[in-house]
Amino acid sequence: MTKYSKYKDFKLRKDLKNNELNIFILKSFLLRKKTSKKIRFKIMLKIHKLYSGLLGNKYKNRCMFSTKVRSVNRLTNLTKASFKDQIQWGKLSGFRKASW
Repeated sequence: MTKYSKYKDFKLRKDLKNNELNIFILKSFLLRKKTSKKIRFKIMLKIHKLYSGLLGNKYKNRCMFSTKVRSVNRLTNLTKASFKDQIQWGKLSGFRKASW
């Protein structure tokens, strides 16, 4: 994986995280029945503007060490190989081998 695509993925995640609270607040105003149609339309435009750079992009779970996409564990955000290496060297606490 190239350095640029890794940077781009992390930048998109950061932007989404920054806009997440604003989008949540705007959606709560949008769902209220007391707000007028004019205000709802303006809120919809603001939400669309916040989502504009984020809509067509896919976010993938990537390994923290190898930045690979395949076989990434959701709990640790590591691939199988790097997860095994971290456990072998004792860098992850709370895990042990299931079968001997």
